[in-house]
Formats: sequence, structure tokens, C-alpha cells
Amino acid sequence: MSAHSRFPSRRSLGASLALVGAGLIARPIAPIAAPIATPIAAPHDGVAAMLERLAPQLAAAAEAGDDRRLAELLLQRAELHRLAQSWRAGLADLAQAARLAPEIARIELARARLHFDAGADERAVAAARAYLVRDPRDVAGHALLARALARGGDPEEALAAWDAALALAPGDPDLHFARATFAFAQGGERRREALARLDRARAATHGALQLEELALRFEEELREWDAAQARVARLAAAAPRPELWRLRGVELLERSGRRAEALAAAERLAGDLARLPAALRRHPTTQAWSATLAALRARLAATEGAS
Repeated sequence: MSAHSRFPSRRSLGASLALVGAGLIARPIAPIAAPIATPIAAPHDGVAAMLERLAPQLAAAAEAGDDRRLAELLLQRAELHRLAQSWRAGLADLAQAARLAPEIARIELARARLHFDAGADERAVAAARAYLVRDPRDVAGHALLARALARGGDPEEALAAWDAALALAPGDPDLHFARATFAFAQGGERRREALARLDRARAATHGALQLEELALRFEEELREWDAAQARVARLAAAAPRPELWRLRGVELLERSGRRAEALAAAERLAGDLARLPAALRRHPTTQAWSATLAALRARLAATEGAS
């Protein structure tokens, strides 16, 4: 797995998403891998239709000699070419836009984004740096630079770029997620540093669920079982429906080799689920937890019986 990719999903993440669908917890924020916000939104009828609608506007701006308007429209068309992976056409539009209105700094950011999507990491880095010279307080520019450096540059420079983005947006959980995932993948002391930074970010990010999940995965990788159990207990105490986190606690006990404790905790959770009001017991999310727990109890009981 590459250094900038996410950790594999686990059953527990599926349970979290079931909670989201049930409306019982907040919907997770979109992952950092999602494209950086673009100047226009892609409608349902697709890129080709948008290109078609832009054509008369481009012609009118050219006819009127309105260089600024024409440059803005070319910037929009270049973004559509990026979405269609028409790299050469997009770069040509950006070059023309820069000649017409060199004062528009966003042209350089669009160039960096296009190079990044095309896999030209060195060019993406160069364009992002050129953009940040002109707009050093733009979070998107620093984040894009970090992603390009993470994929094809120096790891220390990538981390520094994420730090620059976080200095401007300390409450952005996506940035924390991306930096921590990349730092942890570097190995060595970077792994514990990444975990510590996630905990320090808790207040600024209002306890973002995606960061708590990531911290749990780190603790499992580091085999810090007591810390993971403490995290699960804290999350359960704060949750309106603590059963998910209690189920996670049982899974952690099993993975840490404490099977007798896991079985006892599973039996307690099963009893509490059985005592829920009927409406909650019938809820699909509760039923999914119960099914997972039943399989876990059977596995633990079989293991204990064989020991």
C-alpha cells in the first residue's frame, strides 16, 4: 500500500456507516482524497453539456474584447477538461488565460491541480509553489502541494506543507487525517508522533469521528491495547448509542488475546441489547450489531471451550 493511501476498512467502520445511515451519528466529513473544491459544480448532464454551454459565452467575451471575462471562462473550461482528463486541452486553456489575465493567481492553482490529476507530480509541485508565492494563505494550495509531495517528493517537505495548511485551518479534520495517515506510513517514531497529533487535534476538530477511528487503527497497529480500550470507553460514555463502541471494545479484547474478558464483555453487551426498548431492538442498526455480536460470542465461546 502506498504511503498516501488510507488504511483498509474494518467491520467497525461498516458499523459506523450503518449508524450514519440510521441518522444516529453525524455524517463523516468527505475524505481528503476527494477533489479540491472547483470553481464550478458538475451538473447531472455531464461535462460535455457544460462545455457546449460555455462555447457561446467564450465567443461573446472574445468578440467584446473582454480579456478578464474570457480568462475566467477559459479557467472554467480548463477545469472541465481536467474532469474529462483532457490534459492537453486544459493546459492550453490555462496558458491562454494566463496570457490574457496574468493577475488571476487561481490559474496557477488550476494548473497544479491538473498536473496532479495527470500524475505529473513534479510539475504539480512547481505550479503549487508558484501559486503559493502569490497567495501564501490559501489552504487548498498548501494541501495540494502536500499531496503532490507525498506522492512523488520528499516526505519531510510533504509534512511541512500539511503543517502549513493546518496552521491556516487547524480545525479541518480532513487535513489532520491526511497528514496523520502519511506520517504513520513513514514508520519509526513518526507512527507515535502521528497518533499523538491526532489526540492533540481532538478539541480543534470537535472530536471528529474519522480521526477517532484512525487513532484506534494506529493503536491497534502499535499494539497499544490499553490505550485503545480507554479510547473506546471514552467514546462510549459520550455516545447517545454506546453499543457500537462497546462492540468495538469486545473486538479489541479479542484481538489483543484477552478472550475470556472479551467473552464476558460480549455477554454483558448482549444482555443490555436484549433489554433495550422494543423499537430500538427492531431498528436495523441494532439488529446489525446484534448479528455481529452473536457471531463474535459464538467464536469466543468456541475458542474458550477448546482451551
